[in-house]
Amino acid sequence: MTDPELLAHLDKVAAEYVGDVSHLSGAIGAVMLGRLYGWRVIRITTTSKVYSRHQRILSLDFKKVLPKETELSKKSIGYSLAKQLDKFWDVVNSKFKMEPKKKMFFE
Repeated sequence: MTDPELLAHLDKVAAEYVGDVSHLSGAIGAVMLGRLYGWRVIRITTTSKVYSRHQRILSLDFKKVLPKETELSKKSIGYSLAKQLDKFWDVVNSKFKMEPKKKMFFE
Protein backbone atom coordinates (compact mmCIF):
# COMPACT_ATOMS: atom_id res chain seq x y z
CA MET A 1 0.00 0.00 0.00
CA THR A 2 1.45 3.34 -1.00
CA ASP A 3 1.43 6.32 1.35
CA PRO A 4 -1.36 8.11 -0.59
CA GLU A 5 -3.44 4.91 -0.52
CA LEU A 6 -2.83 4.51 3.21
CA LEU A 7 -3.82 8.12 3.91
CA ALA A 8 -6.98 7.73 1.82
CA HIS A 9 -7.82 4.55 3.72
CA LEU A 10 -7.28 6.27 7.08
CA ASP A 11 -9.45 9.21 5.99
CA LYS A 12 -12.24 6.78 5.07
CA VAL A 13 -11.94 4.85 8.34
CA ALA A 14 -11.98 8.07 10.39
CA ALA A 15 -15.04 9.38 8.54
CA GLU A 16 -16.97 6.16 9.17
CA TYR A 17 -15.69 5.44 12.70
CA VAL A 18 -18.16 5.20 15.56
CA GLY A 19 -16.76 4.64 19.03
CA ASP A 20 -14.16 5.85 21.48
CA VAL A 21 -12.03 8.33 19.54
CA SER A 22 -9.02 7.58 21.76
CA HIS A 23 -8.97 4.07 20.27
CA LEU A 24 -9.04 5.49 16.75
CA SER A 25 -6.29 7.94 17.69
CA GLY A 26 -4.13 5.12 19.05
CA ALA A 27 -4.69 3.00 15.96
CA ILE A 28 -3.79 5.82 13.57
CA GLY A 29 -0.76 6.68 15.67
CA ALA A 30 0.37 3.05 15.62
CA VAL A 31 0.14 2.72 11.85
CA MET A 32 1.91 6.02 11.29
CA LEU A 33 4.69 5.05 13.71
CA GLY A 34 4.81 1.66 12.02
CA ARG A 35 5.57 3.36 8.71
CA LEU A 36 8.68 4.79 10.34
CA TYR A 37 9.78 1.96 12.64
CA GLY A 38 8.18 -1.15 11.13
CA TRP A 39 5.42 -3.44 12.38
CA ARG A 40 7.76 -5.43 14.62
CA VAL A 41 8.48 -2.39 16.81
CA ILE A 42 4.75 -1.71 17.08
CA ARG A 43 4.16 -5.37 17.94
CA ILE A 44 6.79 -5.43 20.66
CA THR A 45 5.71 -2.13 22.23
CA THR A 46 1.97 -2.82 22.48
CA THR A 47 -0.02 -5.59 24.06
CA SER A 48 -1.55 -8.28 21.87
CA LYS A 49 -5.02 -7.00 22.69
CA VAL A 50 -4.23 -3.40 21.68
CA TYR A 51 -2.29 -4.47 18.57
CA SER A 52 -5.28 -6.55 17.43
CA ARG A 53 -7.70 -3.72 18.23
CA HIS A 54 -5.65 -1.27 16.15
CA GLN A 55 -5.71 -3.62 13.18
CA ARG A 56 -9.44 -4.26 13.59
CA ILE A 57 -10.30 -0.55 13.83
CA LEU A 58 -8.28 0.25 10.71
CA SER A 59 -9.24 -2.92 8.81
CA LEU A 60 -5.54 -3.46 8.12
CA ASP A 61 -3.08 -6.27 8.59
CA PHE A 62 0.02 -4.42 9.74
CA LYS A 63 2.27 -7.20 8.45
CA LYS A 64 0.91 -6.62 4.94
CA VAL A 65 0.96 -2.81 4.84
CA LEU A 66 3.97 -1.91 7.00
CA PRO A 67 7.62 -2.81 6.63
CA LYS A 68 8.93 -5.52 8.96
CA GLU A 69 11.68 -3.17 10.13
CA THR A 70 13.32 0.03 8.99
CA GLU A 71 16.52 1.93 9.66
CA LEU A 72 14.76 3.50 12.67
CA SER A 73 13.86 0.10 14.17
CA LYS A 74 17.23 -0.04 15.89
CA LYS A 75 16.22 2.98 18.01
CA SER A 76 13.82 0.72 19.91
CA ILE A 77 15.81 -0.79 22.76
CA GLY A 78 13.31 -3.62 23.24
CA TYR A 79 13.30 -4.54 19.58
CA SER A 80 17.08 -4.27 19.29
CA LEU A 81 17.52 -6.59 22.27
CA ALA A 82 14.98 -9.11 20.96
CA LYS A 83 16.65 -9.05 17.55
CA GLN A 84 20.14 -9.40 19.01
CA LEU A 85 19.02 -12.41 21.05
CA ASP A 86 17.08 -13.81 18.07
CA LYS A 87 14.07 -14.15 20.39
CA PHE A 88 11.51 -11.73 18.91
CA TRP A 89 8.42 -13.90 19.35
CA ASP A 90 9.53 -15.12 22.77
CA VAL A 91 9.80 -11.49 23.92
CA VAL A 92 6.44 -10.61 22.35
CA ASN A 93 4.78 -13.59 24.03
CA SER A 94 6.54 -12.96 27.37
CA LYS A 95 8.30 -16.31 27.19
CA PHE A 96 11.82 -14.93 27.35
CA LYS A 97 13.41 -14.61 30.76
CA MET A 98 16.55 -12.56 31.32
CA GLU A 99 19.26 -13.64 33.69
CA PRO A 100 19.46 -11.27 36.71
CA LYS A 101 22.87 -9.83 35.72
CA LYS A 102 21.69 -9.02 32.20
CA LYS A 103 18.46 -7.60 33.53
CA MET A 104 20.32 -5.24 35.84
CA PHE A 105 22.41 -4.03 32.90
CA PHE A 106 19.28 -2.91 31.01
CA GLU A 107 17.50 -1.27 33.96
